[in-house]
Amino acid sequence: MNTKMILLLIILSNAVFARENFIELGTGYISAKDNFIYIKDKKSVDLVNSPTKQDIIVPIFTLQYNGFFIGAGDNSEGIGYRHDGDDVSIEVAINSYEVFENPYIVSKRVDATEIGVVISTTMDEMMEFSLGYKNIKVDDNVSKADTQQSANQLNFNMEAILLVLGQNSYAGLGYHFTYHDSKGESNSYLKNGISVFTIFELAKDYELFSQVSYVDYKFNKKNSFFLKIRDEKELILATNLRVNNIFNSRDFFLQTGIFYNGINSNINFFDKEYAGGSFSIGYKF
Repeated sequence: MNTKMILLLIILSNAVFARENFIELGTGYISAKDNFIYIKDKKSVDLVNSPTKQDIIVPIFTLQYNGFFIGAGDNSEGIGYRHDGDDVSIEVAINSYEVFENPYIVSKRVDATEIGVVISTTMDEMMEFSLGYKNIKVDDNVSKADTQQSANQLNFNMEAILLVLGQNSYAGLGYHFTYHDSKGESNSYLKNGISVFTIFELAKDYELFSQVSYVDYKFNKKNSFFLKIRDEKELILATNLRVNNIFNSRDFFLQTGIFYNGINSNINFFDKEYAGGSFSIGYKF
């Protein structure tokens, strides 16, 4: 996933939009540590230490119109379409970004493409289930086959509101499962995660969303560069404030948020960290 889409997903899609048409523009700052995602030209390869930090500014652009979206949908990122039925919603999306072909040795960048579909349903507006499939294609040509990055991925998510804290204010729990079947066996894993989220209506026109997630990864095979099986834990923190009725118009809204996403691996090379914030203004039409 590229850094722009990380920002869009964590900050924007958590804002609990109604099924409405809108356009949103803004900017975000990200401090990133990741040996796989192409952010800037990689100067050297370090197999011993954690990735070095790179600071970037990214534009934010999100558009939803009659089911079509560019940026971030409810469950996907990229360009896609969402169809809402009486009981079930279906969302399809395609996303393209750049990764390093062989991050262990060289800094050549190559294209990666994701095509995915997500089916979701809501029960009594208090619980949502979603099941997704994603095909990830990376044009890499690595010397050791177990490190190839292309994959098929299955995702299951469940979120439930458990406490009503006041008018339009809630707290809930989520469970998140991923089966990532990579062409490179050392990159295949099972992922289990839990999350706690809150939604507060602070005052008229002010909505605050916060989420904390903890994720555990179980990898299948040893990595042939490090002769170890990866063992990783992930922590995600996100807070987003939405202000409606700006410019004295019900059609304009403002969003600002901060987030942290860190993966701690038993192999330093695979550590990842993203932290930053965003500010954007949107218009509903």
